[in-house]
Parts: sequence; structure tokens; C-alpha cells
Amino acid sequence: MIICFDLTSEKFSSVEFDRDLNPVRRNYPGWLLDFNGKLALIPSGSLYVTSKSIVMWVLQDSEWSKLVYILPPVWKVVVGPEECLEIIGVTGPNEFVMSPRYSSDPFHVYYCDFEKETVTRVVIQGMGAFGSGRRYSVRTCLNHVEDLKRMEL
Repeated sequence: MIICFDLTSEKFSSVEFDRDLNPVRRNYPGWLLDFNGKLALIPSGSLYVTSKSIVMWVLQDSEWSKLVYILPPVWKVVVGPEECLEIIGVTGPNEFVMSPRYSSDPFHVYYCDFEKETVTRVVIQGMGAFGSGRRYSVRTCLNHVEDLKRMEL
């Protein structure tokens, strides 16, 4: 269940998960993310080179709407055969950002634009030193900002 708080009325309300997308019933929490200012749930866990689509549920006016995005044909060319990806965010109405679940050298993320039917692989330099040749789990956050100012005690 999702709890909502209305700032104007200062009242709480709740939104139930539809039976088809209930993450508790599926034994996987899925991913909640911001989709153009609306709460969205991606119930599937991983994407692979063999994946054909992305299913997303968007919350609009206390109702869930199902959206299905078919992966472009170039997906199978750009994504590696051993890749296990997760969707970490959305940068526009039709562009999803995906990150590997496990370390790689070089580390990279993917941008998939469904309108233009493109998949772009972007290498993130400097991550190889963390792995020392070992494979480890990676959590990637989109739009994370941290204040690096020194705090005086």
C-alpha cells in the first residue's frame, strides 16, 4: 500500500496495489521511480539481452495505468550477452537509464530512447579500482546530489 499526504487538506489517503502488480504477491519489491513527476513501479527485476519489453505501472489520480515499452531491435546489438541490468530512472518521457547489477571493467550505463529507438552505452571511468578483478554487486542512483562542504564540529 502507498500512503499519500495531501498538503492542502492535510489528510492522509492510501492507494492499493492492483492484484496484477502487487510486489508482495510476486515476492519481489520491484522499483519505484519518478516517471515525469508521477510515481511509477517497474515490477520486473532484471533485463537481459533476451528481454523484449519493459512493463511499467504509473500512478495517476489514485489509479494504476499499465505501460509497455517494446525494446528496440538495436538492444540485442548494444547490450552484452552476459549483462544483467536494472532500470534506475527515467530522464525524459521515453528515455530509460539502465545500470548493470554487477561490476564490470569498464563500468557503464545504458540510455534507451523508445521514441528514437536507440540504445546508448556510456562508460563511467574510474570504477575499475573498486573491484580489484572481483565481481561485486552495484547499486546505481540517478540524480543523487551530495553536499561536499566540510561540516564544522
